[in-house]
Amino acid sequence: LAMNLRSKRLISSTIFASFWLCSRAFCRHEFQSAFFDVSLTRSGLDRGNPRIPLSEGTRRNMVSTFPNDEIVVEGEEWQDVLPYERSAHNSATIIVPPEYNSMFDRNTFRSRLESTCEMLKEMEKSSVWVEVPMARAGLIEEMSDLGFQFHHAQGSTAKLNLWLRADTESKVPEFATHHVGVGAVVVNSRNEILCVRELHKNYMPWKIPGGLSELGESIADAAVREVMEETGIPTTFHSILSFRHTHGLANGRSDLYFVCRLDPVEDTDENGETIIPEPCAQECEIEATKWVPFSEYRAMVDGDPGHPMMSNVMKVYDQGLRIEKKEVKSVVPGRKPNPLYLPVVINDGSA
Repeated sequence: LAMNLRSKRLISSTIFASFWLCSRAFCRHEFQSAFFDVSLTRSGLDRGNPRIPLSEGTRRNMVSTFPNDEIVVEGEEWQDVLPYERSAHNSATIIVPPEYNSMFDRNTFRSRLESTCEMLKEMEKSSVWVEVPMARAGLIEEMSDLGFQFHHAQGSTAKLNLWLRADTESKVPEFATHHVGVGAVVVNSRNEILCVRELHKNYMPWKIPGGLSELGESIADAAVREVMEETGIPTTFHSILSFRHTHGLANGRSDLYFVCRLDPVEDTDENGETIIPEPCAQECEIEATKWVPFSEYRAMVDGDPGHPMMSNVMKVYDQGLRIEKKEVKSVVPGRKPNPLYLPVVINDGSA
């Protein structure tokens, strides 16, 4: 009986020791997940360090479940490192919550951020991003002498970046290097082209409707929307006729401008006669809109001084040349189909 008790105690002790060693090994093992690629020890908690209170939304997005744990990378220990997310192109993103949080206290933020950057360098990350809401804008001053640069601001959030690699120049692209604009050639069954005259800066008597595309909007959808907003005419996308690439425009950005061909939505009355909708000018931007005879518009763009770009576009239109839209599957798993624009080859001279 005594032997059995000693054996049981020995077995229990062995199991406990094995479990303890495994748990310590696990805690120091590099754990990979969508938000977590650093090694943790529980020593921070073992010393009784308080856990930093985070909002539920922030906690779900943060890299570390135990933000005050020491973080171990290749034998180095880092304490008071800011939580972060893994992001694209071998970078990390620190998201400052809009509400006050002791981890993001201004008095300690700089030292925590500096430690985080040093840790990320050891992990061979390429860059680190910090998203700062307007309510915590005071933290930006603490980041300036660490080398952070503004990348962009959107809504109430500023996003800053620091390139971490010393062996190469920053590969982070400029934000919004291009604007995407659209213009629409809309010709009705009476061979009239839809034109507008803006409230300001009219260089010619008439121009085609158009404007800037919105974030996430396709070229085709942008053209249809702009025509509807400026003239009230419903249309369907037909093709792209041409595009222009210019530099140094609004805010110093480059500009891609696509001239699209749209078909107006026409109806028929009870006698079978075609009903062409009448355009209505957008009050805040457009002075006038009308269906202009195609011959009149062509004389304007081909004249002196004329409009060289639209003169060339009209030649493309006359020849029936076009670039059509086609949806193709993406090779990237989970990504939506891509709109691909391809030139139409015309062998028999038909449009």
